[in-house]
Amino acid sequence: MPTLPTYDSTRKISSDLNTQPRAIIRNDAGQTEAITSKTLGVVQEGLMKWQGAVDTIQYTAAKANYETGMADILSRASQDPDYNGSDKYYKEIDKVNKESIKGIQNKGLAQRVGMEFGADSQVSKIKVGNLFRNKMIEYTRGVTLPESIDALTKKRINATGEEFAKISNEIKILVNDNIQKGILSADEGKKLLDDAEYTAAQYEIYQNPDQGKADIKAGLYNLNPKQEEDLLEKADHIKQHNEELIKWNIKQVNTEGAFSLAQLVQNKTLNIDAINSLFKTGQIDSKTAAVFTAALDKDYTPPDTTQLYKPDFFLQLLDKSLDNKTESLEILKQATTAYGKGDIQENQYAYFISEAKKRFDKYKGGQPQKDNVLSNAVNSVRDFSSLANPIKTANLVTDFLRRIVGGAKPEEAKKEVIEQELNNQIEESKLTIPPQTVKVISPEGKPGYIPLKNLDKALEKGYKRAD
Repeated sequence: MPTLPTYDSTRKISSDLNTQPRAIIRNDAGQTEAITSKTLGVVQEGLMKWQGAVDTIQYTAAKANYETGMADILSRASQDPDYNGSDKYYKEIDKVNKESIKGIQNKGLAQRVGMEFGADSQVSKIKVGNLFRNKMIEYTRGVTLPESIDALTKKRINATGEEFAKISNEIKILVNDNIQKGILSADEGKKLLDDAEYTAAQYEIYQNPDQGKADIKAGLYNLNPKQEEDLLEKADHIKQHNEELIKWNIKQVNTEGAFSLAQLVQNKTLNIDAINSLFKTGQIDSKTAAVFTAALDKDYTPPDTTQLYKPDFFLQLLDKSLDNKTESLEILKQATTAYGKGDIQENQYAYFISEAKKRFDKYKGGQPQKDNVLSNAVNSVRDFSSLANPIKTANLVTDFLRRIVGGAKPEEAKKEVIEQELNNQIEESKLTIPPQTVKVISPEGKPGYIPLKNLDKALEKGYKRAD
């Protein structure tokens, strides 16, 4: 049994006091743990801040790449003319979405950003889809639908009775269907139908003006009074134009046929069979056939001398060109063209052909000489040619001839042709400087080079040597 302490009055009380402080027991292990814990907290806080900074940097980079990629895709999609090209842009959006988050190391952040970009990608796909739907609608409105209506309208031109009504109904159904689908407004649909009626009537009057006028007057097309008036007037113009075109074509064919016979004259092979052959096949008319038949007649009587002014010009040019087949053929062509245009009359052309035939038949290589103003002018033009090229010379003579036929005097025509050739040579010399040339200044102050042999003539025209 334990003994409880009791008070003992006889117990000796010591007077010695213990003044030494009581020993304090220190727990160093606990203090170290606290310091370590505090240090770890600081380090952990720093690491968390750094990780946050890294996350922010990587997110910012990912966001920039994503937004840049999406902007590029939307820009290209808006400019793409292919209204069926949306699929490739959908794939590009998915690719940008995946590629943008590859640089994010924090898996949790990458997952959250992927969800953010994924939601935004769906919006971008909707934008792309709307772009291409609008393009398809615009293409339908601007191309597909008008082309379909135009094709049906053309089919309606030669249709009659039930077929005409059936095609007209097809056009209405096509337009109404596009209105119901929201591709066209009601006003746009009405305009398309009105335009189709006008176009159909217009097609018919171009194809057959008389029948088109009859159908318009009969009310076959749904036109307003102004449209009807315009189309009836247009039908009259088209008919007149067609008649003039037919006449022009006949004249062109006749001119070409006449020129082919003129070539036979040059080659000394003209005969009655060739004339009859072209006449029977419609390549020359009866008047032209008579012209060349007369050239075969040794007893041909020329027209009155007062009518020989223009054909004599051609003959005088021909006299100077008998030794040059290219030039003489060009003169025959010019005379025949003048005949085809009506610049010289039938009897004048007959006189020219008859006289030309005599010259070709008699020509054996010697060149007849004629000393007159026209011949001298032709000689000047021919001699001026800066190139030893018969085609170049023929072109200069042809230019001179056109001016004569147009009413210019020989000296005036010669001056104009030579001045034009001088200017041409100066322009050409800007690219290359040919040998045996001299630098000159034109009356207008333009520098250039011309052949040395033409210097005297150039000085007479007001040109100056530049050296």
